[in-house]
Amino acid sequence: MKSFLKLALVLLISVVSLNVFAQSEAAKDKPKNPNALMERLTERLELSDEQQTQIKPILEKYRTEVRTLKESEMERAQKMTQMESLMAAQKQELAEFLTPIQLEKYTGMMMHRAAKAKKHHERKRPQGEKRQHRMQPASGN
Repeated sequence: MKSFLKLALVLLISVVSLNVFAQSEAAKDKPKNPNALMERLTERLELSDEQQTQIKPILEKYRTEVRTLKESEMERAQKMTQMESLMAAQKQELAEFLTPIQLEKYTGMMMHRAAKAKKHHERKRPQGEKRQHRMQPASGN
């Protein structure tokens, strides 16, 4: 009876683990809305139609550059440095079309976003580091 319960428990854990893994892999493949940032900026900064037309190509340009950078083989620290440079250049280009108040709001949004991303990356384990298992081995039968 104990061995049957152990087998059932192992099967249950395997099914749950496989389901969680499949969901996380599906989330990675989910395409992001390319207009999401534009929509957020339009709403939060109250962009005019003219500003939207001027800003959209800038966002698209930097979105492509960021994607290329993320897919590159360079070290993580190098990627982060280049990402910061890209974001600074993007801000400089966007500043040409934003009012001082909009620029201040945009800066606040990006600072919040950067802090959130940094917190997220700090929680990730470095590559190659193995996960510590919390389950204790079963004693006895």
